[in-house]
Amino acid sequence: MVDLDSFPLVLTRATALASGLGRARFERMLHQGDFVLVAPGHYADAVRWATASESARALALALAAGAAFHGTALSHVSAALWWELPAPRRIPARPELTVPLTLRQSDDSDWVRVLRCGLPARHVLDRDGVRVTTPARTAVDCFRSLPLADSVAIADVVVRRGVPVGELVAVRKTQARWPGIRAARRGIGLVDGRRESPLESSSVARLDGWGLPHPLPQVEVYDELGVLIGRVDLLWRALRVAGEADGKGKFRGDFDGDRSERGVADRLIRAEERATRLREVGLGVVRWGSEALHRPDILAARIRRATPSGRPFRARLVCGPCSQEIDDCTCAPSLRLSDRGRDAA
Repeated sequence: MVDLDSFPLVLTRATALASGLGRARFERMLHQGDFVLVAPGHYADAVRWATASESARALALALAAGAAFHGTALSHVSAALWWELPAPRRIPARPELTVPLTLRQSDDSDWVRVLRCGLPARHVLDRDGVRVTTPARTAVDCFRSLPLADSVAIADVVVRRGVPVGELVAVRKTQARWPGIRAARRGIGLVDGRRESPLESSSVARLDGWGLPHPLPQVEVYDELGVLIGRVDLLWRALRVAGEADGKGKFRGDFDGDRSERGVADRLIRAEERATRLREVGLGVVRWGSEALHRPDILAARIRRATPSGRPFRARLVCGPCSQEIDDCTCAPSLRLSDRGRDAA
């Protein structure tokens, strides 16, 4: 008995037969609707396909396209999904592949987008038989092709995993005059590998240009007695405002598994108690979810209005990732560009 769950999510007829599924059985399953056609010459188990996430389906199609279009490499969003980077809000309908200018290859098909452009060997890796653009090249390609909020979230994870921001700058410089390269320059200047969630990254990107100073990420706030109040997602130090980018899942229990009414209530109470303590040491507090990013102008106004007045600042600020005083942070140079570096990026 052939285990269909062991097959790739997307496969060709030849792959199915080579894996031990008899021709007659394959044709019968296709006729009965157990297999569905998901791209020209490519099929998927109907149940697995229907229950798979959008990201999983997109990656499966990308892997199938990479195998079908020889000499190409998964790139852009397809590569981001392969590297398990944050998925954009809108995943392209077609897999994205890049082929070098020197290689003859067919153009776009109705189900695959093939981009012909410069693709140095150093920008491609072969992992588990899959040719895919490097994380740095993937991040820069996404800067050029995605909304800034999505691409900054992708690049932040790339840098947090150990790719120097300077490597993104180096890739960008090989793409001079390419479409979208100005967006890449702007985006690289916003990258900070200290951020811990796509919502934090997207928030910084969406707020850029609305007159706020650049916020510090993941700052630990201590009171006068040296007691840790908590780690805030973003801190506008000049405004003395702490920002909490809290998705609904944090309070619903999506992360700790406790979805009971009491669990939800306890998380809300703890969040409000922490906000109260932050205000007591002289910080304003603003909390938002993903919906607020649709109106960054309103969110920026909320942040400016939260600046405390008449209350002294009595907190000690520490960089969460490196545990050093904010002014002595040792991790920032490797995880973000300096002000001078942003000008040169």
